[in-house]
Amino acid sequence: MLLTMSMLQFTQNRDMKEELFATAGTTLVHADPYDTLLGIGLDIRSQDACKQDRWQGRNILGHVLTDIRDELLSKLQVCINCVAVM
Repeated sequence: MLLTMSMLQFTQNRDMKEELFATAGTTLVHADPYDTLLGIGLDIRSQDACKQDRWQGRNILGHVLTDIRDELLSKLQVCINCVAVM
């Protein structure tokens, strides 16, 4: 459900999709000190927030957003390649 809702959010809103694409090459993180399921269980200001081996949470939301970004960019690249060949 989280994947489907997030995918719809980024495919229907151009500004949000562009912001997501701007993060290409990174791992997205939901930095919430109180959420160890969807987030990393750390505050964004924590020195450990950028150290994946120090995360106290699973970062499910971050992984979902990273996967959506990569999938949308992959589809965009396929479209660009198709246009270039034609």
